Amino acid sequence: MESTPRITVSTTRKINLGNYESQDVFVCLVDVPVDASEELIENMLLTGEKAVKAISARLKGLVSEARISGKEVA
Repeated sequence: MESTPRITVSTTRKINLGNYESQDVFVCLVDVPVDASEELIENMLLTGEKAVKAISARLKGLVSEARISGKEVA
């Protein structure tokens, strides 16, 4: 049984958040069938977008906590 060829595509961007802060965003789609529909690719990207939003929110909270902790120590 032959399988459909698949590809991996990735891109990275550094986003300037201001105040000397930045965030790297890396998006990678793995095992995308070469004959994938636009709908399938869009669904894969939306899943990645949901993950980025969740990670960004968590990171923002951790950074905020670290800043508060740093002020308490100083």
